[in-house]
Amino acid sequence: MGRKKAKRRAVSLPPEGSAVYINADQLKLMFPISDMTLWRWQGDPRVNFPVAVKLGAAGRNYWWLPDLVEWRRAREAVATVEREPIGPQAGPKPGDDRDQPEGGDFSLILAAWTGTRSRDGERDPPPLAAE
Repeated sequence: MGRKKAKRRAVSLPPEGSAVYINADQLKLMFPISDMTLWRWQGDPRVNFPVAVKLGAAGRNYWWLPDLVEWRRAREAVATVEREPIGPQAGPKPGDDRDQPEGGDFSLILAAWTGTRSRDGERDPPPLAAE
């Protein structure tokens, strides 16, 4: 005999100003994440995700909505802090050679590796010998 599928009820999220607990389904409406992401957030102290409270006879997880709203605002504040640009538009700072390989210019090494001409106009490196 097969198992009957449980009917899913419509889930809605209470207004953000509400002082209520929400379940995992409501939490996933607030943050469109998977169960696995939620599990990872709960286990990672760097994320600092609000702790769930076990309620009811079944001991299901519930989260205090004001804590979740505060956590989201804190994350958004960190995300909107202006950061230094990265990538080719940023360019290296004078004296900053952290991204450069020891003893050479990365573009020359990349050119040699890809078989393109170097900036100095030198010849392409010889092909690797076939084994």
